[in-house]
Amino acid sequence: MSYFYPLLFGLAASIFGFAAPTMLSMAAVRRTIEKDKTDGFVYSAGAATVVFAQALVALFFAQYLMEHPEVINLIKKAALFILSGLAVFFWLEARKTFNAQVKKKRGNSYFVGVGMSLLNQLAIPFYLAMATVAKSNEWIDSSLDNTLLFAFGAAAGAFIMFLFYVIFAEYISVKYQFIASNINYILSLFFVVLAVATAIQLFV
Repeated sequence: MSYFYPLLFGLAASIFGFAAPTMLSMAAVRRTIEKDKTDGFVYSAGAATVVFAQALVALFFAQYLMEHPEVINLIKKAALFILSGLAVFFWLEARKTFNAQVKKKRGNSYFVGVGMSLLNQLAIPFYLAMATVAKSNEWIDSSLDNTLLFAFGAAAGAFIMFLFYVIFAEYISVKYQFIASNINYILSLFFVVLAVATAIQLFV
């Protein structure tokens, strides 16, 4: 059971984090429509590979901070700030007119996925906040097994969501505005709840 929690938490974090239409997911839609689903699958694998590395970096950084009690409140405050920022970000995204058109990328689909995923500046702060929440609630520990399982779960969750966009590419390309707005509102509420829970731990 101890191995189940980090895997599940990493999986759930990525599913929530990548549910909303973003540059990465809409690029998967675009490549699928322009080429085929196989190309979309390969692109998704490349993007998810980077997510594995990003989750590892975030978790190791979170562990370093958790091992230094003098900064534990500071990192919790940072997590509160990040979670609040993510809540505002997704709320603002929900109010935008979302554009499904993305710049066409040439080249090997796997490396295009890697390259675009590396441009995702929210990934490491997001996983840092998630890892801090998980560690502060003792859902995962600092063992190498737990760390790798969390990162694998995060990569698997991202891959699942990218595949969702690939499989439903044609439908999403037509209905993207409705989907983008509603999912972003849900994600905003999710991060508000996490921020409130973190604030309670800090100040109550």
